[in-house]
Amino acid sequence: MKILVTILTFTFILFPVITVHAEAVDASVVFCNDVSGSINSEEFTIIREGHAQTITSDRILASIKNGYHQKIAVIYVEWSGRNEQKVLIPWTVIGSRESAEIFAEKIRTEPRTFNEGDTHIQEALTFCFNQLQKIPYSAERWIIDFVGDGTENGKPASFVNNKIAADYGVQINALAIGTTDQENQYAGEPLERIRKYYEVRVKAGIGAFVSTANNFSDFARVFERKFRMEIARN
Repeated sequence: MKILVTILTFTFILFPVITVHAEAVDASVVFCNDVSGSINSEEFTIIREGHAQTITSDRILASIKNGYHQKIAVIYVEWSGRNEQKVLIPWTVIGSRESAEIFAEKIRTEPRTFNEGDTHIQEALTFCFNQLQKIPYSAERWIIDFVGDGTENGKPASFVNNKIAADYGVQINALAIGTTDQENQYAGEPLERIRKYYEVRVKAGIGAFVSTANNFSDFARVFERKFRMEIARN
């Protein structure tokens, strides 16, 4: 049976009815990445490359192989302002180095989806919830891996996200990135302010957490550690 959940002006259907013949994976992960106006071209490349390096990391592949099904499903989403959310790479099963390398190459080569937009976190989370609803696999865990360098400047993210996560097993983990780009008019929020905002308004679900990268140079290291924590079996 599908469950209808209404949030503000958004409606979610969580979760899909999976047939017994659906491919089973240990976790389904939505990469939910900020490409708003605060992310300049260099920072954008760092985020993309950090994801590509992480998904092909020996440590990550070993963690995947340590799972019961020895594979996970991932989807790559980019988001910015109002009505600016897009699936860059659709649901893909990662269970081998070959599949990880193919996914990483797509991350590196697909063009940027949005530029110079606002930061509508609530819409981004809404979109990512909907992608979990559409997953064609049978997953033991549902995770939204959220990355951003600022707080909401659209409609504030709602606390009700936490209730959805707790009730339906979705975990939202966030990574807050500090920035020193003084030439970018959209950048400059203090990292501690972003972290606190994500703790209250983004993080959700049992065992959820917020990581911080002091700057974009630190992103790849922090992101790999965060992702390994997400997919590791308890």
